Amino acid sequence: MKRYLLLSAVLFFSIPVFSQNNLKPVEGEFGISFAVDGLYNIAVRNWMTTGLENIHTVETGTNYILPSTMGEIVPQEIIFGRYYVTDDMTIRLGLGVNTTNQGTENDFSDETITNTSDSRLKACSWGISAGIEKHIGTDLNRLDPFIGASIKGGGISGIKYEYNEDFDDGTTHIITTENVKYPGGCVFGLNLFAGFNYFFNPRIAIGGGIQWGYNKTKLKGDWTYDWMQDYNGTMSEAHSSGSMTQREGGLGTWGAGVNLSVFFDNSTGTR
Repeated sequence: MKRYLLLSAVLFFSIPVFSQNNLKPVEGEFGISFAVDGLYNIAVRNWMTTGLENIHTVETGTNYILPSTMGEIVPQEIIFGRYYVTDDMTIRLGLGVNTTNQGTENDFSDETITNTSDSRLKACSWGISAGIEKHIGTDLNRLDPFIGASIKGGGISGIKYEYNEDFDDGTTHIITTENVKYPGGCVFGLNLFAGFNYFFNPRIAIGGGIQWGYNKTKLKGDWTYDWMQDYNGTMSEAHSSGSMTQREGGLGTWGAGVNLSVFFDNSTGTR
């Protein structure tokens, strides 16, 4: 919600602002954009959602330990570059990363019981995208609205989950270990987008936008489930494995995030 308030404020205050000189890039220049909230998601929130957020993961084995939906596995752009083919047309290349390393620890004890447990979920995905942008409002000096289209492809690593628990009440001692591995896969997407940049000077701009498109994921390979328990010195084990293939696709709309852009001059362009 905060990102959209920020974008609305920038747009509101930027509309009446004009400069005697055009601050926007011209043919031959290039820039690099960073998704500010995308970096936050990777560092803090980990999984991000896209148009697949309503499609649930495959129900195989102990699926409750997986990310809750397929959309949470899809990488989104965190950095992309623009090259101005003309003053109002750019090509762009983007890199997306989506990673998680989630862990929990619990420690309970009283006069008779000691119970400790920990769990860990690890996974990551990556993607690259290529697209074009048509910049409109060329008569504006600071505000730079644009529309465009992009194609995206990427990969999903195997998803790993581990759980350990140690229970002791003085008469019963139970040590439990659980390991689950799911296969990786691939990601494909076709997206339309619209957004804007607002230039504070010829080199620095902030902006954002919205995307609409189709994303598809495919998970394929072998999965394994291993459970072991030591109950007062008596060992028990359970193992299962198999192969799985899941293909999911969906249309969706989502915010493209807040972008900070840095542009670089060329030797012939003027503005």
